Amino acid sequence: MQPELAPSRLHDRLQLHERIGATRAFRFVVISGIGWICDLTVFELLVQVVHLSSRDANFISCYVGLTLVYFVSLRFVFKKFQNQRSRYLLFFWGFQFCSVITYSFVIGRLSLALNELDLIDPGLKVSGFAAKVIVTPMNLLTNFRFMRYLVTLLPDIPKA
Repeated sequence: MQPELAPSRLHDRLQLHERIGATRAFRFVVISGIGWICDLTVFELLVQVVHLSSRDANFISCYVGLTLVYFVSLRFVFKKFQNQRSRYLLFFWGFQFCSVITYSFVIGRLSLALNELDLIDPGLKVSGFAAKVIVTPMNLLTNFRFMRYLVTLLPDIPKA
């Protein structure tokens, strides 16, 4: 049985835990921002140049940003250095497949709704982009929570 922590030590440990969590979340947001820029660039190319629907373009472009975020955040947010990271990429992609289908549907519907509101000139073709921007905070939160869970599955192997 472990001895109880004195209230001040417990408070200090809780504060440290909160700071670590906030630092991880901030790093994840920054790395996700870079992945989001990659995602948006591919998204806009697919919509504007290839003429895919915003739903289909989102489905394809997400995996560019997601894969970048996966590998970079495992190292710099969750401090997982081992070579087995790629093994868990399939689990990550599996979760993201469901997530991307859900968010692509939401983005597609929201894009149509924005067009119907006549707030944006339909000739500009920015409703898909606007819908993607609106949905991003929810997507970021679900991705962070899943990554936090996924790293619990990765064994702790010291950095070589």
